Amino acid sequence: MQYKEVFLKDIDFSDTIFKILPDYSDEFEIIFKSVSKKNILNPPFLIEKKGSFIIVEGFKRIAAALQCGFEKCFALVLDFSKESYKKAFDIINSKYLGFKDSESFLIKAGLYQLAVKITEIFSETDLCYFEEEIFGKKKNNNYLSKIKSFLESPRFLQVDLLNKVIALPVFLQIIKYEYEDIAAVSRLFNILHPGLNRQRELLLLLEEIAHIEDKNIAEIIDENELVKVMEDSESSDSVKLNTLLALLRKKRFPVMTEINERFMLLAKSSGLLGNPKISSSGNFENNNFKIEFSFNSFETYVNMCNKLNEKKILKEFKDFFLLI
Repeated sequence: MQYKEVFLKDIDFSDTIFKILPDYSDEFEIIFKSVSKKNILNPPFLIEKKGSFIIVEGFKRIAAALQCGFEKCFALVLDFSKESYKKAFDIINSKYLGFKDSESFLIKAGLYQLAVKITEIFSETDLCYFEEEIFGKKKNNNYLSKIKSFLESPRFLQVDLLNKVIALPVFLQIIKYEYEDIAAVSRLFNILHPGLNRQRELLLLLEEIAHIEDKNIAEIIDENELVKVMEDSESSDSVKLNTLLALLRKKRFPVMTEINERFMLLAKSSGLLGNPKISSSGNFENNNFKIEFSFNSFETYVNMCNKLNEKKILKEFKDFFLLI
């Protein structure tokens, strides 16, 4: 490895083999301010290849130096060899130690992709060496399978995961779908921006409805009623999400939805307070029901008890339960 001055124009930005994660604008702004004062102080790592240089580490610093109008910078330069690429891999691997959850998954996926590319450049290089560096000696084949699935998934879905539009557990579920269904779910999540629990609920409803109606998920999402909700420019994301979930629940649980609506109308017409809700462990296919109330004061509770003791109210509720 050599420490030497290089011309920025000789650095090849098109070769991004060592770029593991995308650049973030807020990070670049901070780096740009620092570089604009005294050029690059922390030298980047480069590999020299046929008169030009490949960036190993320092993409943002070099980009900032170019934007500031600098012509040269000092860098740590490796020669073009198998050992240099191994050392470059180790530099990148050590840089990303300590990341967790979805970022850790993305980093390991990027490192594995880098390892595969290095073995393509130097065919005699053993991929197992890199796998041990990434996953440890006790390699988890199931985890590696997920990494490979990620790298084989459509690029737009990878971007959704990188941008946190789709949560990692949901991503690993979606990549098993057909391409048409993947694209439809991606479009849905980009419009509604649901959190993890809502993503899971949406997928569960869509999968069950598709199974019942013998359709694919894309066909369910593209139904006019759902498309109308997604294209509603006047409603917020949360309103659209709740409306769409209500429609999907109605399709999946028509009996339960109808009974809930009728019960809410009964509770409202009876003047019952306490936000009453009805539920059934058997989707209203048996005689086990549960009614829940919530109160913000003892007075509300007393009023509700008095209401329930009225003969008229008791008869209305008795008639309701006889009907269902």
